Amino acid sequence: MEVLRVKITGIMASFRDPKFVSGVQPTLEVPPPSTVLGLMSSACGKILSPNDVEFGYVFLYKDKGKDVELIYELTLKTKYSAKSNVVIREFLTFPELYIYITDLGFEKYFRFPMFPLLLGRTQELARVEEVKRVELKQTKPVRFGHTIVPFDFKGVGGVLIALPLYFEYNPFEPRIGQRIQPFILVKSFINYSHQPMFYDEEKNWGIYFYGQ
Repeated sequence: MEVLRVKITGIMASFRDPKFVSGVQPTLEVPPPSTVLGLMSSACGKILSPNDVEFGYVFLYKDKGKDVELIYELTLKTKYSAKSNVVIREFLTFPELYIYITDLGFEKYFRFPMFPLLLGRTQELARVEEVKRVELKQTKPVRFGHTIVPFDFKGVGGVLIALPLYFEYNPFEPRIGQRIQPFILVKSFINYSHQPMFYDEEKNWGIYFYGQ
């Protein structure tokens, strides 16, 4: 199967752990599928759902660090009033995101993105380093990991976390998470042999595809 492989890199990245609302803000070590889908939406200039595109991804980074960040907390006691505070926030350095897309038409979007690409917050800008068509084959066993898969994906273990599959946007309302479900965060590579998977021979890893 011929697919598009897009390599996106940056200096820093962070992906909010939904279990933490205030205080220390740890980062997930792999972006959720909703983040990757949002990044593709920025590239093509329209909101996408898993019904619109089939995609998979692998995420790597060099190291993890912590920073002290100034924030402003709004108060309900006085209108337009806020107080300053600091939080400890984790971040990942030199991230590399490899997105696999079955629709080859997305090549034009990543060569000329409609909107800025982010790997986390607004200051964590990313760039498209490579856009390449590659041939994937189904095989087993494969080297598999550094991604997130649904809970019912058999044969893997990892961190269990509830996440939305994608977000529904309305310019007049807060965004709403859709199809919230348990996922497994596979933080390291494993030797996966439970079932045949699409395999990138050049990178030596398997890819799970959303939307299929």
